[in-house]
Amino acid sequence: MEYRFGDVCLAVGESNPQLRHSIRSILYSSGFREIADFSDCETLRDHLANKTTDMVIADASLPGGDFCAMLRAVRHHRLGKNPFLLAITLTGNPTQDLVRKIVDSGADDLIVKPFSADALVERVQVLAKGRKPFVVTHDYIGPDRRKKARLDCEQIPLLPVPNPLRAKAVTHTEPSSLQRMIDTAIARINQQKMERYAVQVGYLIDRILSRYQLDKSVRACEDDLKYLCTVAEDLARRVRGTPFAYISELTLSLIKLAERMLETLDQPDHRDVELLPKISQALARAFEPQQTTKQVAHEISESVTKFTAR
Repeated sequence: MEYRFGDVCLAVGESNPQLRHSIRSILYSSGFREIADFSDCETLRDHLANKTTDMVIADASLPGGDFCAMLRAVRHHRLGKNPFLLAITLTGNPTQDLVRKIVDSGADDLIVKPFSADALVERVQVLAKGRKPFVVTHDYIGPDRRKKARLDCEQIPLLPVPNPLRAKAVTHTEPSSLQRMIDTAIARINQQKMERYAVQVGYLIDRILSRYQLDKSVRACEDDLKYLCTVAEDLARRVRGTPFAYISELTLSLIKLAERMLETLDQPDHRDVELLPKISQALARAFEPQQTTKQVAHEISESVTKFTAR
C-alpha cells in the first residue's frame, strides 16, 4: 500500500528536544510535511484548539498540563473541531494506572519508550490502513477496547468514525468530503452521548432516592449529586442545535435542583426529591424513538412548570 502523508497535519508533543527532533525527522523521512512540534501541554493545547490537526503524537507526561485530559476533551468535542484525529500516546513509564489513564483518554495507540524508527512508522501505517470503531458511554468516547462482548451487559453499538490519516494519505479524499464525514459522525456521536447521559441521569437519581429513603438525607450522595450536575451541564451543551433542543430548559432545571440539594444535604426539601424521578422519566422518554416531539415537549413543559412554580 502506498502512503502519501504530505497533506496530513501532524502535531508532536515531546519535552525532550533530542527525541522531539528525532520523531520529527523520522516522520519527515516517511513523507510527512505538515509537522508542528511542541515541548509542553499549553502550546500543544492552543494548537489543537485553533489549527487543523489530523494526528497527534505526544508523551502522556508532557509538562505544563495533562495530555490525557486534553485528549479526552478532544474526544468529547470540548477542544478543537475534529474529535476524530488519530492519537498515539507515548510513555517511558507504563504503569498500570498510567496505561489505564491513556486508554480511558481515547488514544488510538500507545507506544512505550524507547522505540525504534521502524516501530513508530509501522504504528502510523497501521492506523492509516484503518482504525477501530468508536464506542460511546456516559464517561468515554473513543476506540473500542473490548476483546469480546460481555453477555451480562447492555450491548453498546460500535460506531465507524472518519480516519483523517487514511483519508489524506491513502484514499486522497477531497477536504470538503472529509469535513462532511466528520460533521456527520459528530452528530451521530452526539446523539449516542445524549442517550447515554439520559440513562446515567436515571441511574444517579435512583441511587440518590434509595439513599434518601433510608434516612431522609442525601449526605452520602454528595458525589452523585455533583456528577449529576456535570452530566446535566454537558447534556445541556449537547442538545443545542439538535432536534432535542427543547429539553434544554429541563436540563437547566435539573442542574438548579441538584445544586440546591447540595446545599441541603442533611435535610433536602422533599419537593426537590419528589421532582427528581419526574425529570428523569421525562428525559428518558425524550430519547425513545416512538415518542413524538410534541408529546415529550408537553411532558417536559409540565415538569418544568411544577419546578418553577414553587
